[in-house]
Amino acid sequence: LQTANSPEVQLGLDTLIRIGTWRHPDVARMAALQVELILLVIRHGATPGTPDARRAFATFERCRQIIDAHFLELRNVQEAAQRCHVNGSHLSRLFRTFYGIAPLRYIQQRQMQWAAQRLHASNALVREVADELNLDPFHFSRLFKRIHGLAPSAFVSTRR
Repeated sequence: LQTANSPEVQLGLDTLIRIGTWRHPDVARMAALQVELILLVIRHGATPGTPDARRAFATFERCRQIIDAHFLELRNVQEAAQRCHVNGSHLSRLFRTFYGIAPLRYIQQRQMQWAAQRLHASNALVREVADELNLDPFHFSRLFKRIHGLAPSAFVSTRR
């Protein structure tokens, strides 16, 4: 089975492994719920069976890999579409169909994951990370909070 949600599946499996190491009376229930969640994510992203749908999925996967390799440089959907050699509206349809979100949202999520890793692993200031992403610090903070649920400064203080 192929799935378009491989990063989510990987994260789910990593979480399952981490849960399995816990010493807690409810660990079996938590692990069972995590397995159920992983299976739902796989089912949601299962690749279609028709030749046209498989070709579209292959295009989606190629575009996702290109975006994963260049997400730090991309600013909008048109730049991503240009890199992928597809039309912007086609790229949007592919992402909505196979990933469930808009390509810009995917790019922003990747950028904010990178930003969180950068803030966690170094002593970089929030504004320095925002500068590395070529984002206004205020916009960066709002985007970070929307994706991670807390402001970058709060993230830094909880992680260090």
